[in-house]
Amino acid sequence: MSIFFRASAKVVRCLTDVKILFARRNGPVFSGAFSDTAQNLGIPLVFLLHPKRGEITVHHSDDLGQRIFYLIHAWNAPCRNFGTASMRHAIPTASTEVMPSHTGSPKCFRWCWAALRIPSHVLRSLLIEDFLIAMRSTPVVDVRSPGEHGHGHIPGAHSLPLFSDEERAVVGTLYKQQGRDAAVLEGLRIVGPKMASIVEQARAWAPDGRIAVHCWRGGERSGSVAWLLDKAGSTEVTTLRGGYKSFRNHVLASFKRPFHLAVLGGYTGTGKTETLKHLTELGEQVLDLEALAHHKGSSYGALGEALQPSTEQFENLIWDTLERMDHARPIWVEDESMMIGRARIPDAFFARMRSAVLHFADMPIEERADRLVVDYGRYPVEQLAEATKRIERRLGPQHCKAAMEALAAGDLRTVALITLRYYDKAYLRGTETRDPQRVTQLPASANDLRGLAQRLKDHVASSSPVR
Repeated sequence: MSIFFRASAKVVRCLTDVKILFARRNGPVFSGAFSDTAQNLGIPLVFLLHPKRGEITVHHSDDLGQRIFYLIHAWNAPCRNFGTASMRHAIPTASTEVMPSHTGSPKCFRWCWAALRIPSHVLRSLLIEDFLIAMRSTPVVDVRSPGEHGHGHIPGAHSLPLFSDEERAVVGTLYKQQGRDAAVLEGLRIVGPKMASIVEQARAWAPDGRIAVHCWRGGERSGSVAWLLDKAGSTEVTTLRGGYKSFRNHVLASFKRPFHLAVLGGYTGTGKTETLKHLTELGEQVLDLEALAHHKGSSYGALGEALQPSTEQFENLIWDTLERMDHARPIWVEDESMMIGRARIPDAFFARMRSAVLHFADMPIEERADRLVVDYGRYPVEQLAEATKRIERRLGPQHCKAAMEALAAGDLRTVALITLRYYDKAYLRGTETRDPQRVTQLPASANDLRGLAQRLKDHVASSSPVR
């Protein structure tokens, strides 16, 4: 939506004297100088000045759905031909008042204003909390470069890059070396041929015309695409104030909230992942960190897994999963090290995990070794050998050599028993840092993990919630 003013040349020449006042029926609520940014004004406004034609255009993206007033005044400078470019029902009025100037002598200035009702389908700029609510029913497009999106994005957002990674680098270099004007011109040259395809793709994702757009900081990229989609006929275009950066701040802050965590522990090979699946079947809430990280946690953890997400995207995925849960109920999570492969658990959430009650499933080493043979025996010997060599220093040269010889001979159970002795010691060192009063041991059998899950559920239900 654009509101258009044709002012006298004197108004245009006196930029420091031109101000805009934003008001609602209950009186003015925001005001600011012509050169102020949208944040300083408190509403998303963009001013475009056409000095030769004596025109001032005010673009807004606030979905007000109510009557608002835009007032513009200039010292000793009459405005004329006041109206709107896209809404001709603005009511032109004017009045002249005498007001004291900053020097004490009276100054005369003219008020010109228009009253209009903004429809609900105009561009909207929302804070992160409202944006997240809106995206429940609205497709979201991320107009950052593919590299930015790949490193981290709002879960569920579609990638619709305004620039490729290479084009973004070119525009960024121009901005640093030659300034904003040169960067904007190059950006226009790049984006021009893409405009039709951007609109077509957006329509495919949002056939009803309602769509949300964001970039890194809620600046020119998302604003440009939002403007394009609005002009192309979208019925409602929402942008994220503060962009993806505001989303990241929201995600990191969320991990500091209290959670009712129930931590499932046990030595390697206990079947904790399978037990978590049984807990899900029993109606419990489960946060499967290893599934989100695409890694099982040990040196062998990457076998059979997809490429790991970045730590940033791992945090986004954890947030997304937690947002779908009832925080008043227990949330089951597996006891993990801070690093799951290359993905790092957020510090605040990891601290919550370490302070929660640990439910330790105690299974004999022989049963665990048999489980590992079944779980990892399907992978190529070369991959198993590579994973074993990675922990040679921790196993010790002799134990590593024995494991490699057993692997070459096809004796996977011996390999499992050798590596389990190392992992058991490492896990035990981790549990020793916990408060013994907050560790509960339950006997476990490889043949009855569903029964273990039922006992875990019953135990947590009978105990008082620990925050």
